[in-house]
Amino acid sequence: MLVAAAFMALPSNANKIEESIILSIEAKHREFIDGENLAIGLRIKNRGDSPFIVDTYGKFKENSVTFYVRNNSGELLFPKKTADEFKQIMVMPRDEQDFIVNLEDVFGRMPQGKYTIHAILINGEARTSSELLNFEIVRGIEILKAKYLREGLISNEFLGYTLLYWVRDGGEQLFLRIDNLRTGGLYDFIQLGNLVRVDKPYIKFLPQNVVEVVHQNSRDNFIKTRISVGSDHAVLLKRDTVVNPEAIKEAETYKRTSDAFKAKEHQQMLESKRRGILN
Repeated sequence: MLVAAAFMALPSNANKIEESIILSIEAKHREFIDGENLAIGLRIKNRGDSPFIVDTYGKFKENSVTFYVRNNSGELLFPKKTADEFKQIMVMPRDEQDFIVNLEDVFGRMPQGKYTIHAILINGEARTSSELLNFEIVRGIEILKAKYLREGLISNEFLGYTLLYWVRDGGEQLFLRIDNLRTGGLYDFIQLGNLVRVDKPYIKFLPQNVVEVVHQNSRDNFIKTRISVGSDHAVLLKRDTVVNPEAIKEAETYKRTSDAFKAKEHQQMLESKRRGILN
């Protein structure tokens, strides 16, 4: 659920905006791993009698919705572009709309650190604001690192593969970060799911630019993920659950022991009955 909004000091006609337009924001996570989608949700709720419109013509050019982001030093980040989601908006009276924006689409690559964010809605000369929201971009804890040559039609290039984990939603999650070692930029970022750190995950490089990652996601199971590393992004091909071979051995040993115990118990019962009859 999105959080209720708090408002800035507004111009003379702002009371109407404050009463009619409510902004609230929510982060998908309070801690993002460096490289993953920085998804921020915005809800615009119109409690007034007139539509709120952002458009490229007439008086609606004066209207806008913008995210304001500051880093841990208090410096304001300048957007490189307007979020596509905010270029055209129409929220009818007594209605609301939700928008999800990836901050890096607007501000470019954001380094690790702590940030605050809030949304500003401008309606002519009036403004209103959402609450402040805190989030952090973290490195993640590195488990494994490798590099491998990605074969291309035009040129070959080395990519760096890093397996990272972080605690999220009460459990540890595994992530794969892929970097372009030639350009130094991020190639792609993939969340691989729940992680149990008993057996160490591993990466296997297969023909035709396919990467296979195997990790343990429960006591008895592993997940095998195959990813195609294309020209500009990765594509998930397949995810299979693989039963832990050690768990199978344990189960078989337990079954043999249990069967032997039951057989011995049954034999003892028969022996006791035989002695009772003889007595």
